[in-house]
Amino acid sequence: MVAGRLLCPLSESAFIELFNQQDLHTRRATAQLMDELSLGYCLADPETRMATEVAHHFHERLGHDVHSLDALVWSKASYALGVLHRVPPDFVPHDVALAIQKGVFDETWEASLTMIVDTIDASPVPSNDELEAAAARLIAENDAHAHELRSFRQAVKAEVRGVAGCFDTTLREVTQRLECRLGIVAPPSGSDEWRAILDMLAAVIAAELDKGTEPGRLPSLAIEAALHASNRWDRQRRLDAHDLLDFRHAAAALAYCDAFFTEKPLRTMIEQKHIALDRRFRCPVRATVAEAVDYVETLGAVR
Repeated sequence: MVAGRLLCPLSESAFIELFNQQDLHTRRATAQLMDELSLGYCLADPETRMATEVAHHFHERLGHDVHSLDALVWSKASYALGVLHRVPPDFVPHDVALAIQKGVFDETWEASLTMIVDTIDASPVPSNDELEAAAARLIAENDAHAHELRSFRQAVKAEVRGVAGCFDTTLREVTQRLECRLGIVAPPSGSDEWRAILDMLAAVIAAELDKGTEPGRLPSLAIEAALHASNRWDRQRRLDAHDLLDFRHAAAALAYCDAFFTEKPLRTMIEQKHIALDRRFRCPVRATVAEAVDYVETLGAVR
């Protein structure tokens, strides 16, 4: 931290990689450093962050007053993987259950990463099996359709369609909220008409991403689509679980931070001329300790 001026927020990817450390001593030391640099602040998990971007996009397009997107994507360390509410037993009165939930939420909200590490201690942590399975599934799908790709632009279009199709639940919630605000009645959920509305909204997202939407619109979706397209276009590169974490980490940092410190292969991918995400989102990327220190010192000198 530079004289209290620099904040290095946590992310879902950083949280997962912390608990991939098997040595409990170094895990705790890393957590302490992360607490110091982040002050416990964290960017919302990818699903929540992207859903927020989608909802924000449609409400803004329809002329509703909305908060700045930059103000809507923050959370705390204890909710790096998403917000979960403990559900009390059915026999607990509703008002008491809500009070319990609020109390647990407030207590958890203030938990530091070090406290979480100490609480978990040597207990088993979730494995990366789900990410490995997702990577294997994507490899199989990419291999099956590799012969269809004739250009990088085509790869981007394919990834854009895939990203846009992942938000049925969000689009349903957005439609229901807009239904109340606009005074319209949507078709019954599950009907062909309802499915057509969701497909139309997904097509709007795809079109926005496909035209190279401005950095402030749907940034996480745009970054993930570009990185997956770059990986797909490189026929010699094989995706793995670590790549998926890296792509999520990059989407959070490039979209909402002033700089991104990462490893060299990811920096190389980000800075490729055909995607140039560092320039597009005005977020310089550094890949060595020396480069990161130099950049931080520059920030300290100018602020």
